[in-house]
Amino acid sequence: MLLIAICCAWVLGIFLGSIYHFPWILILTAIAPVPFIFAFRKAGRYLIASALCLAAFFGAAFYYPATLLSSQIASLNNRGVVELKAAIDAPPDIRDNITHVELSAREIKVDAQWQKTQGKILLFLPSYPEYQYGDVLQLKGNLEDPPRFDEFDYQAYLSLRGIYSTMVNPSIDVIDHEGSGFFKWVYSLRDDLSRSLFSVLPEPQASLAQGIILGLRSSLPDSLSNSLSVSGAAHLLAISGVNLSIIAGIMIAVGHWLFGRRHHIYVWLALFIIWFYSLITGMQAPVIRSSIMTTLFLFAELSGRQKNAHVAIALAAAIMLGIDPQLLWSTSFQLTFLAMTGLVVIAPVIRNTASRAIYARLNEESITSKIVILIGDNISVTLGALIVVWPVVAYNFNIISFVSPLSTFLIAPALPFIILLGLLTAITGLFSIPLAAVLGWTVWIFLSYMLWITNSLASFPFAAMFSDSFDINWIKAYYTCLGTAILSILNWKKLVNIYFNLTQSLKPTISKVIEFSKTLPVRFLVAPLLIAAFLTSYVAPTLPDGNLHVSLLDVGEGDSIFIKAGNQNILIDGGPSPQAVCSGLSNCMPLWDRNLDLIILSHPHLDHMGGLIEVLQRYRVLQIMSSSLNSESPFYQEWLNLISIRKIKTVFARAGLQITLENGAQLEILNPPLAPVSGLESDLENNGVVARLSLNKVSFLFTADISQEAEAGLVSQRANLTCTVLKVAHHGSSTSTSSDFLIRAKPKIAMISVGSENTFGHPSGDTLNRLNKFVGLNNIYRTDKSGLIEFTTDGQRIWVKTDR
Repeated sequence: MLLIAICCAWVLGIFLGSIYHFPWILILTAIAPVPFIFAFRKAGRYLIASALCLAAFFGAAFYYPATLLSSQIASLNNRGVVELKAAIDAPPDIRDNITHVELSAREIKVDAQWQKTQGKILLFLPSYPEYQYGDVLQLKGNLEDPPRFDEFDYQAYLSLRGIYSTMVNPSIDVIDHEGSGFFKWVYSLRDDLSRSLFSVLPEPQASLAQGIILGLRSSLPDSLSNSLSVSGAAHLLAISGVNLSIIAGIMIAVGHWLFGRRHHIYVWLALFIIWFYSLITGMQAPVIRSSIMTTLFLFAELSGRQKNAHVAIALAAAIMLGIDPQLLWSTSFQLTFLAMTGLVVIAPVIRNTASRAIYARLNEESITSKIVILIGDNISVTLGALIVVWPVVAYNFNIISFVSPLSTFLIAPALPFIILLGLLTAITGLFSIPLAAVLGWTVWIFLSYMLWITNSLASFPFAAMFSDSFDINWIKAYYTCLGTAILSILNWKKLVNIYFNLTQSLKPTISKVIEFSKTLPVRFLVAPLLIAAFLTSYVAPTLPDGNLHVSLLDVGEGDSIFIKAGNQNILIDGGPSPQAVCSGLSNCMPLWDRNLDLIILSHPHLDHMGGLIEVLQRYRVLQIMSSSLNSESPFYQEWLNLISIRKIKTVFARAGLQITLENGAQLEILNPPLAPVSGLESDLENNGVVARLSLNKVSFLFTADISQEAEAGLVSQRANLTCTVLKVAHHGSSTSTSSDFLIRAKPKIAMISVGSENTFGHPSGDTLNRLNKFVGLNNIYRTDKSGLIEFTTDGQRIWVKTDR
C-alpha cells in the first residue's frame, strides 16, 4: 500500500504542478515529519510514509514544468512560405482520400542558409504519391496553427503529441531515406498483413478485422464507426490499448481452460500473444504502454502474487508519467491504465462471484459447467474493462451507450475467434491467398455476427445519448461510487441470481446437445459442419442466376458502376473514395469472389478513378480498358505504375469495339472516336468512354462526364444511343444531357450518381426538367437519395432495388 500511496502522490503532483507554481521552499515539508519519528516510534512507519509521499508530490510538481519543451518551428506559423527539411518518424496515416504524415523538423532555410531547428509538424497530403517511414523530405509551404473545431479541440489534442504546426499539401522532394531497420520491417509486416486481410475479406468485414487485429481504424466506413460507437462496441477496436487488456484477459481464461495451471502455460501463452500483437500493430505507443502494464500483471500471476498486480500497474503508470508527464492528459494513456485496472480489480470479482454461483448449481467437472465458466470468464474480462473506461469514453467522445453491456455480452464470445482466426488468415495470406480465402470464410462468419449485433443494437431508439460535453463532476461522482461499489461488491447478488437463472434454464438444453453429440461417431466434425452449413446457406442465393445485374454504386460525387453477367464482373470507374467503392463492391459481390474481369476507366479524373488504385490492390483484375489520353496527376501515375507492376492487360477504348458477355449481353463502345476530340474546354471528359450494354430488349447507356458537344458528336455520327436506362452524364450537370441527345436516346429510366449536398449544385434544375419530360420524376433514381441502385433484367423485364 505504501508504494501505491507514493505513486498516487507522484501523479497528483504532476497534475497540480501543471496548474500551480509551487515555491521551492515547500520541498522542505517532505522532511518535516522526520523529527517526530523518534518521539512517536509507534507511528514511525506512518510518518516515514508521509515524508515519502510529500517528497513524491512536490518532486513531481517541480519536475513537470521542467519537462515542457518548446517547438522552435511553431514560431513560424502563419508567417508565409517556409522551406525546411524534416524526417517522417511514424508510418503515414492513410485515410480514405487524405494522408496524415507526422514529421520531425531538422533544418530550416533562412537567408539562403540551412540552420538546425526542432519541432513536430503534421502534414495533410493527397493519398498519392505515397511516402514511407524514414523518408527525409524537403518541404516548401505554409506552416499553420492546428485548427480548432466547435466540437473538438484538435489543437489541444495535437499538443499532447508535441505537434504545434500543420502544413497542407506543400511541394515535396524526397532527399534521403533513414529510420530504424527494425521498425521498417515491423511497419512493412503490418502493411502486408493488412493487404492480406483486404485480399480475402469483403467490406466492411475487412476493415473491421483490420481494426480489431491490427489496430488500424482509418479505413472503417463512417456508418460502421457510428454503429460501433452507439452500440458501445468501439472499445473492442484497439482503442488506446483497451483491446489488448481484453485480449490478455481472454487468453488467460482460454489458456487456463485448455492447459490448466500446469507450468503456467496459460501465462506464457498470453505474454506471447500480447507482444506478438504489439509487433503486428506496428509497436504503437498506446499498445506498447498497455503491453508493459499487462506484462507486469502477468508476471504477478506467474510468481503467484496476483494480489500485488495492482501495485505493479500503479508503479508502471508512475514510471511512464515520469518519462513523459504529458501522458497524464492523453486519452490513450487514461484508457489503457483504466482498462488494466478493470482487468486486475473488477474482472476477478465478477469472475469469482459468478464461478461460485455456477459451481453451486453445476457439477464442477461437468462439460456444461466448464463451457459456462469459459464464457463467463471472457465476459467478465470485457465487462471489467468496460465498467471502468466508459466515463472517459463518454467525456472524450461525447457519447454514452446504454446498450454497451448487452453488446459486450453478445460479442465477447466471438472476439477470441475473430482475433485468432483473423490473425491466422492474415499470416496465411502472406504465403497463399487461396488458402487464406478458405480461412477467411470462417472468420467472416464471426465478423458478420459482430456487425449484425452492432447494427441491430445501434438501431434501437434509445441506444445511446449524445452530448457536446459531459459534466466532469458526474464522472468524478461515478468513480467515487465505483470505488465504493468495489468494496461492497457482495451487494450485487441480484445480478448473480439473474445470471444463475439463465444458466439454469439453459442447462437441460445444453445437456441434451452434449448427450446427442456423444452419440456421433466423429464429434470434432460438428463445428466444421455447422460452419459449412452456414456458408452454404449464404452461397446459394449468390450463385449466378442468368440475369444481367447493373448497380450504380453510392460513391458520393463521382461515378462507379458494377455489372454482373453470369460469372463475369465488370467495373466502370471507381468514384472518388476507396472506402466507398470497396464497400459497394462487397455489397454486390459474394464473399469468395475476388475477381474483376474488366475495369473500364472512362477518363482520368479523381471523381472517377480515386478508388480504383485500392480496387487493384484488393482484387484480381484481368483486363483494363481506358481512353488513350493521359493525365499528369499523381493518382493517374500511381495507377499506371500499379498496372505495370501487376502486369494487367490494357486496351484502349475506341468507337465500334464490341464485347460479348457470358450471358449473351453485348457491351459496345460508342466513344471516344478514332480521332480524339480536341479544342474543347475539357478534352479528357469529352474523350471519355461511353458504352452501351444490351440484353435482348433492355439496354443501358453509360455516358461518363461527356458534355453537350460530345453528345452532339455522337448524334451526328448516328451512334446507337437508344436505351432503357440512361446513366446521366456528369452527375446531372447543366452542361450535359441535352434535349437533342434525349430525343435520340429515348430513355425510360434515368439514374444519376451524385453526392449529397455537393458544392456544384448537381443535379441541376434544368437537367431534371429535361429528364422529367422524357422519363418522369418517378423514374429518376439518384444515389444521394436512394443509395446503391441495382437494376436486374432478364432481357424482357427490369427490376429496380435501392438501399433507401
